[in-house]
Amino acid sequence: MEFEECFWPKDRDIIGNLDGGKNGEFELFVSLWRTEGKPILQAHYGAQFAMNTKDTPEQELVDWALRALSSTFGLQRHDPSKKGEVGGSGMMPNLVKWSVKRWDSDEFTFGAYSHVPPGCDWSARGELAKPIDNLVFFAGEATSVDYPSTVHGKYPFPFLRRRN
Repeated sequence: MEFEECFWPKDRDIIGNLDGGKNGEFELFVSLWRTEGKPILQAHYGAQFAMNTKDTPEQELVDWALRALSSTFGLQRHDPSKKGEVGGSGMMPNLVKWSVKRWDSDEFTFGAYSHVPPGCDWSARGELAKPIDNLVFFAGEATSVDYPSTVHGKYPFPFLRRRN
């Protein structure tokens, strides 16, 4: 979700939603401010919530995420039906654009993620992240040592490590 301006702490890459609900409802937001320089938040939710909302219209999911952010930051949302409403202190900036990705129906992943079987060495993730002859590069959550087997493990953390 891209907003008119950043309303969360710009030095925070991960924002937890302590009111994340009973079934993983928008329990995590990832800020792309430091990697993209734009006021963008990725909203992440748990598997059970994804299963329960797989047929929910996209606009309804976005509204749900905005309610979670509003609650987390104690901000009021603009009501688009009220023409001329002016923002200000205590108001969440307007949403500029958004998209919804449905991991379980993605033609390339079908909801899959990497997995390290019991007894295997976790350091293999770091090895997988190393380039081969400076020609072949692997990326994504399978290469993440810090956030393996997660959607947010794929991005933006490797970029943050490189920049910092």
